[in-house]
Order: sequence, then C-alpha cells, then structure tokens
Amino acid sequence: VEGQSRAEIEALAGAHLRTVCDWGNSVGVSLAMDKTTTMLLKGRLSASRHPSIGLNGAFLRYVTEVKYLGITFGERMCFTPHFTGLKRRLLGVVGQVRRILRNEWGLSRRAVRTIYNGLFVACATYGSSVWCDAVTTVVGRKKVLACQRVTMMGCMPVCRTVSTEAMQVLLGVPPLDLEVRRRAVLFKVKRRIPLLQGEWLADRNVESLGLSVCKKLLDECVMSDWQVRWDTCLNGRDTYRYIRDVTFVGSRPDFGFNLSLGFLLTGHGSLNAFLHQRRLSDTQECHCGLSEETWEHVLCECPSYEDLRSLSAFGVRQVRGGFDVSQALSTSDRVRLLNEFARAAFARRRVLTHQGIV
Repeated sequence: VEGQSRAEIEALAGAHLRTVCDWGNSVGVSLAMDKTTTMLLKGRLSASRHPSIGLNGAFLRYVTEVKYLGITFGERMCFTPHFTGLKRRLLGVVGQVRRILRNEWGLSRRAVRTIYNGLFVACATYGSSVWCDAVTTVVGRKKVLACQRVTMMGCMPVCRTVSTEAMQVLLGVPPLDLEVRRRAVLFKVKRRIPLLQGEWLADRNVESLGLSVCKKLLDECVMSDWQVRWDTCLNGRDTYRYIRDVTFVGSRPDFGFNLSLGFLLTGHGSLNAFLHQRRLSDTQECHCGLSEETWEHVLCECPSYEDLRSLSAFGVRQVRGGFDVSQALSTSDRVRLLNEFARAAFARRRVLTHQGIV
C-alpha cells in the first residue's frame, strides 16, 4: 500500500484488508490477524507512532523486520537483519565441520575449498539477486565480508587476527561481495533481465555472447577487481610478499600449509614482535638477541634454526634491504620444505620457551 501521508496509508490499507477478509469469507477461510503484520517499506514516519491498520477493532502488529522465503529485510528495505542472521547461521554450520576442515590430516586443501564453495558460499549467497545492491555500500560490504570471515576462519589454520584480505588470498576465494555481484548479474543474464548501468557486462550484448562466455567474462571481472583490491589494500602486506597474484591458490589446487607455516605467511602467531604489539610479550626481541623476532627473522636469519634452514631450497633470495620470498611458494617441493621447516622451528621454539630462554 502506498500513500502520501499516514492517514492515506491507513485508509488504503484498511480498505485492502476488508477486501481480503471479504474474499476469505466467500471461500471459507479467515484472516489470522495475530499472524499478519505491517512494516514500512519506504519513507519515514514517527518511530513512536506507527500506522494503525485494523479491522473490526483488531489492529495488525507493527514489526521492524520480516522474513520472507528465507530472506530477512527491515524497514525501508534494509538488509542488515539478513546479514546478522546469515552470520549466525554460518557460525552454526562452521562449528559443526570446523574440526575436520582445520586439521592438517584428513581432507586435502582442495577438498576444503570444494566444501567452502559448495556449502558456505551457497548458503551465504542465497537470494543474492534480491539483496545484491546492499553489498555495493560500505556498510553492506563490511557486513557480508564479516560473514565470509567466519567461514574462512573455520577452513584455515591461521590466527584469528589475520586480516580478511590475507585469508581470502591464502584460501583462494574471492571477496564474498564480488561473488554476490557475480551471481546477481548471472541471474539476470539467464533470465534475460536488462542489466543496470554500473553492473558488470552492462555494456555488452549478453544475448549474443551466450551463457558460457558470460560466465567467463564475469569470472574475469571478479578476478580483476579482486587483484586491484589486493594490490592497494593496507592489510595483509606480509602475505603479499609471498603471494601477489590472487589466482595463485586457484591455479595450485595442491597448495596447503600447517599452522606453523601460517605464522610465517601472515606474520601473526608465536612471534615476539607480533605478541609484543598486543601486550602478550614483555619484549619484541628474539631469544638470540640479534633482532626482533619477526617472521622474516625466523625464516631467514635466526641462528637458532640455522641447521633447519636452506634459503636456496626455499627459493628465498637475499636482496638489498631484506629478503625476496616471492618465489618461496612457487613449487610443491618448496611448500613442503617450508612446512617442514616451520613445524620444526616452532617446535624448537616451544622447547626454548619451556627452558626459559625465549
């Protein structure tokens, strides 16, 4: 019901309500007034005085959010309640499968990514063609990325403090807001709904391209936008030194890492430099006394792990001002060696910690 004032809305809604009740009486059904609600979908009225819509002395209950066909929306078509409920549901799903997804044994990383795409993404993007416009706003993007972060945390052996951007690259999955936009455009293409200005492929004749070509072009749009974000964002810069191409993990289905290597790939973990920033360590110095205990120091310089280290085998090169680790993950053998080194190095660090050296 649409009106220019509260009185007009109440009058029109009341008339429609009587029409519905009369029709129901004619076919032998009645309107359940206690189950029927009203909500403002457009415009603003006083928050303390909602429209009074009723029939025969019974008034409909006013609500601030409604769930319809699995999608929750609030007043003025706000989808924030949907994102809140989505995050809660994803937490429940992740909690049930987290034990097997984060383990270093059992499922391969490729299988984990398959479960992520087939279960979590499918759940998170349900009905995305309806609410896709919400993720183009700053608030909407933050809400949907928070939902994605919940699922990624259940799929990878990394610290909870690792940035969402770094986790996306390490798991090889694009930002969820881009995936929502991709699915919404694909939905329109399949049903021959005109694309709006600003949407991907809006400047293309999609009917002449065919569905398979459109899918490929949409994938390219997602990867292009994701790459720009990864190149320009301020988070995950330690991970960026290892992986600069967002398609890396997707092209390497065998890529995987243990928790210890996760410390080195992200800079978040059992490292005094990291712990000191969060007031979890009294010092940021390494037990060797030569430098701060950063991931780069542990991987490339600390004498405590000299017998475990082979920079040439790792693909790490010393350059002016530091080390180049951009090729450290370039082969499966290097990844395996890094996993072995990280596990052994942090096991030794735990021993030194118990001895009171660290």
